Amino acid sequence: MKIIAVGMNYAQHNKELGHTQVNTEPVIFMKPDSAILKDGKPFFIPDFSKEIHYETELVVRINRLGKNIAPRFANRYYDAVTVGIDFTARDLQRKFREQGNPWELCKGFDSSAAIGTFVPVEHYKDIQNLDFHLLIDGKEVQRGCTADMLFKIDDIIAYVSQFVTLKIGDLLFTGTPVGVGPVSIGQRLQGYLEGEKLLDIIKELSLKNFHSDGKTNTMEQTFQVDYTTPIGKLHTIETGAKYIFRRNSSDNRFYEAEGASENYAYNENRSSEYRHLNHILSAYAGYTLKYKGFTFKPGLRYEQTIQEVKYLVGPGENFDSNFSDLVPSVSLGIKLGKTQNLRGGYNMRIWRPGIWNLNPYFDNQNPMFISQGNPNLKSEKSHSFDLSYSSFTSKFNINLSLRHSFNNNGIERISRLITDKDGEIFEGGHKAPYGALYSTYGNIGKSRETGLNFYLNWNASPKTRIYVNGRGNYSDLRSPAQELHNYGWNASAYGGIQQTLPGKVRLSLNGGGSTPRISLQGKGSGYSYYSLGLSRSFLKEERLSLNIYCSNVLEKYRTYNNHTEGANFISKSSSKYPSRYYGFSISYRLGELKASVKKAARSIDNDDVKGGGGGGNTGGGGGQ
Repeated sequence: MKIIAVGMNYAQHNKELGHTQVNTEPVIFMKPDSAILKDGKPFFIPDFSKEIHYETELVVRINRLGKNIAPRFANRYYDAVTVGIDFTARDLQRKFREQGNPWELCKGFDSSAAIGTFVPVEHYKDIQNLDFHLLIDGKEVQRGCTADMLFKIDDIIAYVSQFVTLKIGDLLFTGTPVGVGPVSIGQRLQGYLEGEKLLDIIKELSLKNFHSDGKTNTMEQTFQVDYTTPIGKLHTIETGAKYIFRRNSSDNRFYEAEGASENYAYNENRSSEYRHLNHILSAYAGYTLKYKGFTFKPGLRYEQTIQEVKYLVGPGENFDSNFSDLVPSVSLGIKLGKTQNLRGGYNMRIWRPGIWNLNPYFDNQNPMFISQGNPNLKSEKSHSFDLSYSSFTSKFNINLSLRHSFNNNGIERISRLITDKDGEIFEGGHKAPYGALYSTYGNIGKSRETGLNFYLNWNASPKTRIYVNGRGNYSDLRSPAQELHNYGWNASAYGGIQQTLPGKVRLSLNGGGSTPRISLQGKGSGYSYYSLGLSRSFLKEERLSLNIYCSNVLEKYRTYNNHTEGANFISKSSSKYPSRYYGFSISYRLGELKASVKKAARSIDNDDVKGGGGGGNTGGGGGQ
């Protein structure tokens, strides 16, 4: 389809713009199809102009193919009309005219042709005697009547068809009457035809000329003490305590400028500075019974979480929260011969929300794709049951694990379309316009997941090692409150070959991939990778090691797709990231721990933060 527009078709409008020349033929210009703005979507003032004007017009829809149409038959070639706005960059128009250059760019930029709801022509007695007007914030600013056109609709169609073939779906903007003027940020424009409102699409006008400086930081300090003592030959008691102090901070500073100006000013209302303090205290006790080939190990951990939330800049009230959890676990192991083991157990894990989940900053840099964290999130609790089999020999190592897990308060990203014609106001006075996609997080997920993991290591020769690691799982995700349900399979695998070459050079070939991941409202891309590495150790006891590696050498960039679906919308996005990597590393080992020290060492692993938010800690767990 194409957009055909008529200029200078009302005498009074020509006079207000200073055009004194009398045109004997219609003044025709074209707009590209990307100029169409419909379905109530907002109009955003472009940053290349400081003076965008509205021009209200009658718009005619072409309904059949036509060429060299006679005026008396022209009424057969359109079936519906509406009111529209021809947005014009007036400052650019003046500049182009002064330079004697074409001025299509001031008329044909993206979203510059707003159209309302079409009404069949049979609804009106006389197309050439229709009143139309425009309201801005409830005040009438422009009014016209098609009877005042210098060139009538049928004559325009006949004239244009001499040069351009008219096609089904083409639109004809018939010209604007007197009363044009500028639009400003935040105005609402409504167009009427014969007293009926047909156009109400501009709810949120916004400049694109802005930038933001943002940073997030997580600081963590951990204090841990553990005590283990055997009681006879059969029993072992473990106990310990841990304190985690975690400070999440987020600072987002928003700057904006008027029009195409480079004079950016700090906007505190759209900025945010936020602090989230976590004090996590835990104590655990465990018991182990070993009798012949049986191992029984129950345990219990108590956790106290104290949260302090402070808003230094931006809306939001400081608050504290305090909650506690009991985290049980139990496992049973059976030794099957000298090399085989069977184990089963239950474990509860806690996943705390990360800073990206919690940060309440209202990110509307793209006003149609808004995101915001939720500072009221609670920790996610996951319950899992597992059964595993392992066999270890000098040639083969095999591990198989069957696992079923569930949680009833999963932290999930939830997106919805803003459907209120006037937009929606959020806490702090922030506004999301009609048609925007708003995303946040909530404890809304109910998930069930069953999966099989496997690991195989084959020492084919003293110089050759082959290994493969993989998993497959079925997920069922629900949110009864949001009436959402998604399910599906996901599988991944990776493996490699390590070969010792002459000269003690070690060659490593690795590769793997995953099928698309399943989320509550859609799915994301799968992936694949391959890599090659060479390493060599030197000096006494091989203390110096050199390593060179590369990955995905034939693929410079990789595209990841994301599909999100709701009750009344479908959102698809694509992102491109570098995938080709080259590198080298040098390491030198100064000493070596004694075996007794290694055995006594106990690592501190704080992997209790919910992953998938875009940075910081990933993974999860609540282990001691």
